[in-house]
Amino acid sequence: MIYWITQTINTSIRTYAEEGKAAWTGGLKSDMKVEARTGVSLFPGEASFPIEWANRKVNVQRFNIVEKGSHFAALAVPDLYAKELRDFFYNRS
Repeated sequence: MIYWITQTINTSIRTYAEEGKAAWTGGLKSDMKVEARTGVSLFPGEASFPIEWANRKVNVQRFNIVEKGSHFAALAVPDLYAKELRDFFYNRS
């Protein structure tokens, strides 16, 4: 209900919508890669994957496996989540 009230339902189901569209239009464009600098923080409770998988799809500049948190990391561990953001945006080489 909170997604509907805050009008964030679209972003919460976008992945499902994109996969559904792809099923009817010939599949996902698996060869496309996002070139924007990308940071990946894997929190417990999320699907874990190796950095090589992320590198196939995005320009990974930071990859970190975090030891605590959850799917809603910003709510569960806000200080740690903020640290991940700061480390990505401010600790570039």
